[in-house]
Amino acid sequence: MNGVHSDALFRSTHAAITFAFAIAQYPIIKVSSLMREMRGGVMERPHDAMSSHDWHAQGAMIRAHVERMPHPEGDYIIAAYSWGPQRRDAMVKIVDYVIPLVGGGIVKRHLIRELVWRYVSLGRQGCKSLRQIARELGVPRSSVQHWEGKVRNAMDGIRTRAEAHIEEHFRRSGLVA
Repeated sequence: MNGVHSDALFRSTHAAITFAFAIAQYPIIKVSSLMREMRGGVMERPHDAMSSHDWHAQGAMIRAHVERMPHPEGDYIIAAYSWGPQRRDAMVKIVDYVIPLVGGGIVKRHLIRELVWRYVSLGRQGCKSLRQIARELGVPRSSVQHWEGKVRNAMDGIRTRAEAHIEEHFRRSGLVA
């Protein structure tokens, strides 16, 4: 870290959240003394002494904080960083929140759902283009573009509030520098 010493466990909020959702997918494995020797044998920071159990517990505490966040901000973090049923459930809650914000009603539910998924998945493999969404739903691309702007505005607000909330908490707790 550019010669700067920090006692924070993570370099950024993004790294902390990514870690928390990823570590839940791995078994707890003991870090052997041999592995410590291979890493140089010297603990550079206090958290270098953390065991696999400690790291899993840290991930669980981060996820617990995210789950206690207000709706829809916590749902956004879960949708953006998790996968499987937990991600799908969070996405459904976000779609239910966004529909009244953009005035979509039940008629546009499928389109808004696709646009919310696209917003959260942007940059990931399998993210649909606006053209693909229009073709799959059988609606004009101009209509998809119109609704995409409304959904993006609503989602930008949710994302901004979610990131501000979690960033403040992590800085206060010392998880990030």
